[in-house]
Amino acid sequence: MRRSAVPTFLIVIATIALQTQACEKSEMATGCRINAGTCSCGWGCKQEFRYPDMEKCKLALAGTPPNLCDSPERCLHGGACSQISPEPGYRCLCVRTGYFGTNCEKPCPERNDPNYRGLFPSDCLSVI
Repeated sequence: MRRSAVPTFLIVIATIALQTQACEKSEMATGCRINAGTCSCGWGCKQEFRYPDMEKCKLALAGTPPNLCDSPERCLHGGACSQISPEPGYRCLCVRTGYFGTNCEKPCPERNDPNYRGLFPSDCLSVI
């Protein structure tokens, strides 16, 4: 009786493939993360890397993450900035500014604008 055996190397490759995180090509990036108390940098899925470079990773490891809200390019038109963990590391609250977008850079559309497509931005809603 002849046995059909799967070569060991195929089993090893399949196991490694199941254990690693796969992502779309557009989701690939370089970056750094804290792993076992040290910064490690490399190439992989964007969500694996919280820090864009070694310098920012080391600052975070030392307990002094940069204040991303200190930049004048953040939160235009009087928007309020607050730091968050997910990328880009900050969130602009644009309520009552007349603008929306990552940095409050886009003018709010009129409610009945036939040219505006998509969901109406929540930052453009005003409480009466």
